[in-house]
Amino acid sequence: MSSRLLRWFIAAVSLLAQGFAYYQLHFAAAGLPLPPRWEGQFGVLLMVSAVLTLALPFLDKPYLSRIVLTFRVLLVFFAAMPLGEFFWPRLTMVSVLCIEVIEYGGLFYGSVCAVFLLLGADLISGIPLKAWGVRLPIPPLHARIAFYAYNLPIIFLATIITYQNKKQVPEVEFSSRLYLATIELAEANMKLQDYAALAEQGATASERKRMAREIHDTLAYTLTNLIIMLEAAMVMAGSQNAALVEYLGRARDQARNGLSDVRRALQALRPIELAETTGLSAVGRLVQAFAAATGIDITLSMGDAPFSLGEEADHVVYRLVQEGITNALRHGRATEIIVSFYRKDGGLGVGIKDNGIGTSGVKEGFGLLGIRERIEQLGGELTIYGEPRQGFILSAWFAMPEVELA
Repeated sequence: MSSRLLRWFIAAVSLLAQGFAYYQLHFAAAGLPLPPRWEGQFGVLLMVSAVLTLALPFLDKPYLSRIVLTFRVLLVFFAAMPLGEFFWPRLTMVSVLCIEVIEYGGLFYGSVCAVFLLLGADLISGIPLKAWGVRLPIPPLHARIAFYAYNLPIIFLATIITYQNKKQVPEVEFSSRLYLATIELAEANMKLQDYAALAEQGATASERKRMAREIHDTLAYTLTNLIIMLEAAMVMAGSQNAALVEYLGRARDQARNGLSDVRRALQALRPIELAETTGLSAVGRLVQAFAAATGIDITLSMGDAPFSLGEEADHVVYRLVQEGITNALRHGRATEIIVSFYRKDGGLGVGIKDNGIGTSGVKEGFGLLGIRERIEQLGGELTIYGEPRQGFILSAWFAMPEVELA
């Protein structure tokens, strides 16, 4: 039980107990040597005490709670003091007051104060007092013994319950923090995967640039010089040596073909676009990394999806899957996620379904709003569906103009 809920429960019990104390006094007032107006005064004191009881759960500062509890103690003493040997209302009011003192005063401090509260109530009841000129009888020994026998177990049980509740709260907080840390770790892992892919792509691009420069500066340059030298040799041979000119021409043509092949190779070695790291080909790597970081069971079905929808659409699909599986863990607390790609109405459908807590009122955050806008700019659409305890479903559709399916 949460601390806030426990305090409201104690407040409800306290209100019922104070009402029961008034009920006890009302039916016993005729046998007490007190003026009739005292019943009304007793009721007023209990009403003020009830208001203070209702205020306690709203107080977050410990010192405010202790001030209110001090007034509650004084009210109980003033209300119970003239009752003399009729100790049942006193017993009822002091019992719930001990529980409140333990809850709001702290485990050790509250328990000690509750014991002193019992001793104080018993001490005052044992002092001969006068009220309205009437000497009040002292409670008999058996009533005082019953007072302790009834309240001491209540103090013990209240102390145990408070201890267990205080112990449980840190465990819940620890679990919550561990869960959030897992999410942050998963998100950091995905970012690291993106960075690693970009770094690998960047290293590959740099290596390709270096190789292209090497080939251009050596082989391509050598072949170009060779072609020029062969053409010069053909001119020097002249028309008198036709066989030599023909042979030199063949050598020149082979050098030209070799230079064309080198240029095609250089064209192929141009740096690849880094945006490809977030295309459809990277979704599998994303899902695998996320599952490894979080322990969530993720099923990926690529179906008959194409290898690419184009640079921009690939990027949006990647971010959609990334946002969907992250939200399933962060907000839905899912343990299973299904990511599927399929053909639909001449386009590509993307579905992300989880078994999380779900909700009927889906409020889109900044991430989903941004993805929706980008999908709509591409002529697609995004649908979000959720039900309590039924999980979430993200469903997107992208157009596939002039795209061959795998």
